[in-house]
Amino acid sequence: MNSRKAIRLGAVLLALVVAASALAASRSTNSSAAEPQVLNVWDYGASPKVSNALNSIWRKFEKTHPGVKVKRRSFGGGTDFDTVFTTAMAAGKGPDIWTGTVSSPNTRVSIKRGLVLDMTPYYCKYNWDDKLARNQIGLATVKGRFYGVPDGIESLVVFYNKDVFRQLGVGVPKTWAQLQRINAKAKAKGLTPISLGNIEKWPGTQWISALVASGLGAKGEESLLFGNGHWTQPGVVGALQRWVDLNKAGTFPKAAISMSFDEGISLFARKKAPMFFIGSFVLAGPTAEIFTKPNVGVFLLPSWNPKVPTQATETSGNGWIVNSKTKNPALAAAALNYLLFNPASQRVLFEQVADVLAAKVPAVNSFKVSPQLKQIFALNNAKRPNNVAFSYLDELISVDLGDAILDDTQALQLGRKDPKEVAAAWDKLWTQARAKGETLSRTGLPKC
Repeated sequence: MNSRKAIRLGAVLLALVVAASALAASRSTNSSAAEPQVLNVWDYGASPKVSNALNSIWRKFEKTHPGVKVKRRSFGGGTDFDTVFTTAMAAGKGPDIWTGTVSSPNTRVSIKRGLVLDMTPYYCKYNWDDKLARNQIGLATVKGRFYGVPDGIESLVVFYNKDVFRQLGVGVPKTWAQLQRINAKAKAKGLTPISLGNIEKWPGTQWISALVASGLGAKGEESLLFGNGHWTQPGVVGALQRWVDLNKAGTFPKAAISMSFDEGISLFARKKAPMFFIGSFVLAGPTAEIFTKPNVGVFLLPSWNPKVPTQATETSGNGWIVNSKTKNPALAAAALNYLLFNPASQRVLFEQVADVLAAKVPAVNSFKVSPQLKQIFALNNAKRPNNVAFSYLDELISVDLGDAILDDTQALQLGRKDPKEVAAAWDKLWTQARAKGETLSRTGLPKC
C-alpha cells in the first residue's frame, strides 16, 4: 500500500471514527435530555388514603412539568423518620424536600447548621406573603428569612362519644367545674373519664400545652414564647398543678403511663372512655374512621383559670422544608407552590387528608369535609382574634426544654416531681436558650 492510499484510507477511517463518536455523543446527549429531573420527597403519608392523595397531586404536577419526576418515601411516624433522616443527611443523601415542623427546635438547629434552604426568594416570587396565614409566617421566619412552608394547622380538642354522654345524662361542658362533674359521673359508672396513652410521652405534652394556654391566655403565651415571660409565673405553675390533679383524681387510665397512644385510642373507640383529648390530626390517616363517626362530637377543653376564657389552639402541625444541597431549588419551590396553593391540590388535601392548610383557601366552603372538622372551624373562629393560643408548646421551644417537658410531664404524672420545682427547672433552661439565641422571636415578616 503506497503512502497516498494509506493516507486516504486513514482519512476515511478517521472520518468513520469521528462520525461514530458524534453519533454516540448525540445519543448520549439525547439520553441525558430525556432523563427526568428527580425530586426526592419524604413525608408522613404512609397510610393508604393519605398516600393516594399525595400521589394524585404529584402525578398532576408532573404532567404540568414535563421531564420532572417526584419520588416519594413515606414514613408512619416521627421516630421512624428521624432515625433514617439523620443518617441520610449525615451521608449527604438526604431528600430534596421533607415534611417537618417548621418552627420546631430540631428544624431551627438544621437552619443554624446550613442544612435548610432559604426560601425567601420563592416566598416573594409566589406571593406566599399574601397566601399564608400571618401568624404562621412568623413561625417559619428566622432573622427575617423564610425557611419552610407551613402546611396543616392542627388544633387541640376534646372528642367525645355522644351516646355515652347521653347515657350519663350530661352535655358539653362549658366550664372546668362542669368537666369535673362529667368525670365524676363517668367514674361512678365504671368508665375512665378521659382516655390517654402516654408511654410515648408526647401525648401528655399536648395536655400541658392546652393547660398552659388556659393559664396564660393567647397574649400571655405570646409573652412567654417571644418576649420576656417566665415559666415560673402562676399561669404555668397552675397548669402543671392541674395536670397533677387530673392524674390523682383518676381522670385517665390507671396504666396510662405504660399505655401507647394507639391503646388510648382503642379505649375511646370501645366506649370504655367517653372522651379523648388530642390534636385534630387524628381526623386524617388510619384513625379517621374512629373520630369521624356520626356519634363523635368535639368541644374545646374548658379553661381552668377563671381569669382566662376558654382558648382555641392552632399551630402548624407540619410543613415542608427544602434541602440547602438540592440541585433543583427552583423546581422544589415550584413543587411546594403547586402542592399547597393550587386550588385543585387544596381540595384534595382538605377532603382526602383532612389537612387544614395554613393558607388562605377561597374555595374552602365548597369542600366536603367531616362534620367534626367543620365543628373545629366553627369553634376556633368563635374565639378569634384574642383567644387563639398555640397547640404544641414542645414544637416552639428550645431542644433542651423540649426534652425536659417530655420527661417531666411523665414525672408529674407519677407524682415524682413538684409543679413549682419543674417550672423553675424549665425557666432555667429557657433563660439559657434565650441567651444563646435558640428561642423564637418576633423579628418581623420576610421583606420582598
